[in-house]
This record gives sequence, structure tokens and C-alpha cells, in this order.
Amino acid sequence: MRSSFVLGTSAVALLALAPAARADSLLEFVAGGAIPVADSEYTDRVDNSLKLGVRAAAVGARGAGVELGLDYTIANFDGGGQFAGLSVDGWRLRALVGGRYQAALGGKGFAFARLGAGLDVAGLAVTGTLLGFPVDESQTDLGVALEVGAGIGVRLGKATVGLQAALPIGLHVDPDDQADAHDFDFEYTAVDLDVLASVGTTF
Repeated sequence: MRSSFVLGTSAVALLALAPAARADSLLEFVAGGAIPVADSEYTDRVDNSLKLGVRAAAVGARGAGVELGLDYTIANFDGGGQFAGLSVDGWRLRALVGGRYQAALGGKGFAFARLGAGLDVAGLAVTGTLLGFPVDESQTDLGVALEVGAGIGVRLGKATVGLQAALPIGLHVDPDDQADAHDFDFEYTAVDLDVLASVGTTF
């Protein structure tokens, strides 16, 4: 979790040097990559993946506010998702609520730090043929989501564009039931480094 400490410390230092932000309500869309950085239980299975998300926040005149977020990650499995004639597809849907602190950088720029917690829904589907028999299995698991992030942006009228990074964490504790051939292993901790571009609007 060293990268989490570095990201959080850098964000706090940047915001401490910046002037307070104006009051804002904002809606932003993010897109980019999720790079696995957890232990081998997770990184040996999942490669860099596509992430999409939407966030809404209300920030007061002192820069502090509340943020809601929803994001979707298409899990890109190691080996292209193909295992012995089977196709493996996964995804993650996360819902977060938390805080956001935002500060002005010059006339049109701004920086922010965010911290959230919520639910992490992971899904897995296996289809194909195994030993001549068709396979079509899917399962979801509900876990705990935590996330810390920071970014910078610029205002273009009411529109905003920016770049940001985040460390989403997903905690899942449902192990594989060896007595159930249809049960998948969802016992792992997922940690990614998200590198995202954003576009949004203030109102």
C-alpha cells in the first residue's frame, strides 16, 4: 500500500498550498485504465483493464464537499481470457459515497483529493466447451469498496477537463466451495492504480 500513502501525501501537500475553491456542483465522466497492483492472488489473474465512471459532487465555498460515484471495469484476464477451450469474462461495478476537497489553481485550474467507500460487485462468467461438454456458468459476489484519489483540471466556461489517478480497493471474502462445482473463488483483495481522463460540467 506504499503507492496509496504516496498518492495521499502528494494530494494533501498540493491542496495545502492552493487557495480555497469556489462553491460548485459538478458532474463528471471518467475513462481510462486500471492497472493491477495488488498481491499475486489478484495480479496473476487480471491484466490492465478498461474503466469507465461517472461522479457527482457538491463542493462548498471552503472547498469541502460530498461526492457520489459509480464506475464499471471490464476485467481483462491474463492470457486473454481463454483457458483450455473456455472463455472467461469478468467485470466490476462499484458504488461509492465519500468526501471531496477541491482548491483553485490559478484563474481556471483546480486540484482535488477524494476519499470514498461503498460496495464492490464483481462478476465472472465462464463459457465454452470442456472435455466435449458445454459450459455456461456465471456468478457475482458483493464486496467492500474503498478508494482514494486525486487530480487536476481546468474550467472551460461551465465545462471541465482533467487528469486524475486513484487507488480503488475491493475486498472479497467468498472462497471457492470445493463441494459445489458451480461455485467460483471470490476470496481476494483487488487493488488497482487508475489513470483517468475526465470531462464534466459545473452548475
